[in-house]
Amino acid sequence: MGLALSRLEEIRTQYRMAAEDGEADSPAPAPVSPTGAAAASGGGTEKKKQADDSSSSSKTTEWVPHKFSEIVGQRRPGEDMFRGIYLPRSDQQPKTKKYWVDGRNANCFMLFPKGFSITWGSDARYWSWRKLTQEEKREIDPEEAKMEMEVAYLKDVCWLEIRAKLEMSHLTPGFTYVVDFVAKLEQNGYGWSEPVDLQINCPGDVDRKPRKESLWKTVDGKKWSYVNVGEVEAAGQNGEMEIAMLRLGGDWKRGLVLRCIKITPRP
Repeated sequence: MGLALSRLEEIRTQYRMAAEDGEADSPAPAPVSPTGAAAASGGGTEKKKQADDSSSSSKTTEWVPHKFSEIVGQRRPGEDMFRGIYLPRSDQQPKTKKYWVDGRNANCFMLFPKGFSITWGSDARYWSWRKLTQEEKREIDPEEAKMEMEVAYLKDVCWLEIRAKLEMSHLTPGFTYVVDFVAKLEQNGYGWSEPVDLQINCPGDVDRKPRKESLWKTVDGKKWSYVNVGEVEAAGQNGEMEIAMLRLGGDWKRGLVLRCIKITPRP
């Protein structure tokens, strides 16, 4: 464990040095033809190119997290991959995902409600959206609190159907991932006497059964609670996995607050 932490700190130091030189977070350059490269360099020699490549590699590590470029959209990772990168990066779009790398060099994710598919979610009669309160912000990571993320609040529905998706190949192969909804039930909530169905559907699944969970028993009214959906073995398989919370019919329901879905390697 000590060696793993030491290695992680070494990697962080290398990325910090690269970021200070303005390289770690630079996007991958557009392809350039050999003719264009020679013209742009003014006929520079191959020796100069090798010297530049050597200088660059001395500032950054060769290690890159699994599928990093595909997930984030840049070639070289920076130290922010340990703190968390919020996606999409555009300030004009709501954040739907947080990506980070843990101490075992494994990819981790949070999926936010703005990226969920929620039946009746756009109808203000049934669902509403609000910012985190100051008290709620104190319970979470300070970086996440700064993002002013919105949570989904259930006002009143009979048909509860919440779905989210993540590309399976983005999970680091060789790890077992735990999938949890992070939620709370407000004091004025009702209609949760019947359990909800919690499902993970992965490419190639044929016999995975949903879990039934009583939210009255597992979800707190004052703090964020983890509602376990299940586990997934990451083996590099392609295709999207779907995560769902369902109660299709039954009593009318109120008071559920959804913050995110967390997908992290099992300790």
